Amino acid sequence: MTPEELLAIRERLEKATPGPWDTGPETGVGRVWVYAVGNPLAEPYEQPTTLVYLRSVPEPRKTDAEHWAEMRVNAQFIAHAREDIPALLAEVDRLQVEDAQLQTLLEAAKA
Repeated sequence: MTPEELLAIRERLEKATPGPWDTGPETGVGRVWVYAVGNPLAEPYEQPTTLVYLRSVPEPRKTDAEHWAEMRVNAQFIAHAREDIPALLAEVDRLQVEDAQLQTLLEAAKA
């Protein structure tokens, strides 16, 4: 991954609604919400801020239960991205530092 690609990811992350994110409420087969928990701009009722409303057309070869389970998994994947992406970026940073240290040791060993 290039430095430019990592920078673009970091910029999108900084602009995204702060987490944590969660899924629900379930509103029927093929419909699910991804929302921000504890919106600081909300009224005292702590209304969640809707981030994404997912709806898809069921495939004929799937049952309603299979389709609904797939929608839940997709929504959970999106909701967890708010936590997963920062963790992955931190690991990239750690590995880049480790790589630089190993490169330095390798160069020193060659000398």
